[in-house]
Amino acid sequence: MVNLIPLCLPLLAYLLQGPGWEHVSAQQSDPCVDYTELNDPWRSTSNTDQSQARCDQDIVLQGWYLLVDGNASVLMPNSCVPRYRCSTHAPLWLNGAHPTPAEGVVSRQVCGHWVGGCCDFSHSIQVKACPGGYTVYQLVHPTHCDLAYCADLSSRGTLPTQTPAPTTASSVVGLLLKASALGLNETAVQEEVFKRLEAVLTARGLQASGLQVTAVVRRPGET
Repeated sequence: MVNLIPLCLPLLAYLLQGPGWEHVSAQQSDPCVDYTELNDPWRSTSNTDQSQARCDQDIVLQGWYLLVDGNASVLMPNSCVPRYRCSTHAPLWLNGAHPTPAEGVVSRQVCGHWVGGCCDFSHSIQVKACPGGYTVYQLVHPTHCDLAYCADLSSRGTLPTQTPAPTTASSVVGLLLKASALGLNETAVQEEVFKRLEAVLTARGLQASGLQVTAVVRRPGET
């Protein structure tokens, strides 16, 4: 019988890169590390330039964003912004207080200031305050043009201490591996398979510990 242990690890590495693994990773992603920087000086609440009316319907807004100004993170304004600011016609602002890190992800109303008042064209977004002293927003397309999200450049805060990494699972909570190990006992399988498996997972930035053989199936007649 062919010893399948040398084949198990390459196959497992392939599976870790496959669609099923990516799906699990996406479910476990943290917006505090999985976001896109939005660094547009024209979003400033003090910007009155109307030479080019900006509209966030023209931008592919999908996912979580960190508002950035130079070497600092900034917040969306949470008070009504005058019309024709932020290089747009109807500036979008956050109608509500920013959350604390302990609150996790919260829903907040976004309003646009237009002829109907400070809260025209309202919609909801998700907001999360991160432990590092910055806040991320799950932005969506505005309902009309010309509307754009504003940034309060006076609210300068910290930037994350490290570059956001691609979405990865932080740990493995369970793994079932079946292998035909002819001529190897449990101790040998532990040494030959699981120690190497821990090394593969660790190299991928995953926490892997305590891997062990939990069940052994023997052929009839074996002891």
